[in-house]
Amino acid sequence: KQTNPYDPREEDVNTGKQKGGVRKKAAERKVPAARKEGEEGAVPGPDLVAAMAEKFAESANNVIIEEVNKGLNPGMIVLLVVATTLLLFFVGNYALYLYAQKTLPPKKKKPVSKKKLKREKLKQGVSAPGE
Repeated sequence: KQTNPYDPREEDVNTGKQKGGVRKKAAERKVPAARKEGEEGAVPGPDLVAAMAEKFAESANNVIIEEVNKGLNPGMIVLLVVATTLLLFFVGNYALYLYAQKTLPPKKKKPVSKKKLKREKLKQGVSAPGE
């Protein structure tokens, strides 16, 4: 059975099952040995690093940065839907208001009470009929 040297859980000797959450101390962890130069995954020497840095420094000006279109943000979609709905609502109300102003007959005035008619005539100096 292979075990992962980086797995923080230890195996119970009696049952063979893993104990959860027990961290090994740094000294107990298995660290892979350093690889020699020339092997796959080895750390390159300073001369190779300098040569690579020089090579990439020359081509640094030729880098093309591409912007990736990620589509519309979900928050932006909600904002657009709500704003469009409100705009349509207000434009529709205004259109109905204009239509109603053109087509509906004007409002009827409330009838003036007889008391008010008498008062108005008295102010003008005309006597009320029957007096």
